[in-house]
Amino acid sequence: MNKASDESFFQFGERLQKTLHLWIESSGRSLDECILQEQLVEIASPELKVKIIDRNPASFKEAVQIAEAHADSRRYLREEKASSTKNGPSVSAMAPPATSNPDSDSPTKATETSVTGAQPRLCYYCHEPGHLVKACPKKKQANTGS
Repeated sequence: MNKASDESFFQFGERLQKTLHLWIESSGRSLDECILQEQLVEIASPELKVKIIDRNPASFKEAVQIAEAHADSRRYLREEKASSTKNGPSVSAMAPPATSNPDSDSPTKATETSVTGAQPRLCYYCHEPGHLVKACPKKKQANTGS
């Protein structure tokens, strides 16, 4: 809440106090529950803020459970992503192999293709076929300053 330019500090204080009382009364919770939940929402990521507000938890404990479940799911997704890149093939590696790329560093290296295998995938950095941005020679050259 901000103080209006034409508002005195006394008027702002009264408006702030009135808003606080309305906020507490409308929530049906104790003051400590309101403050705790508000602080939890304040430190949350934008995605988690929306989730907490949308679910409208009845208590601080319920809000914390929502936040914890969100954190667990994010942690699980990160672990799944990490294990799939270490242990399993990526989507581009599972795509059908394309013909060898004569411009590639390795003449036997296949051009990475889209999942359907119809079109070669282009690098998002230099927009050339034959590699993806993680292996882009132009990006590596720009990053090393050569």
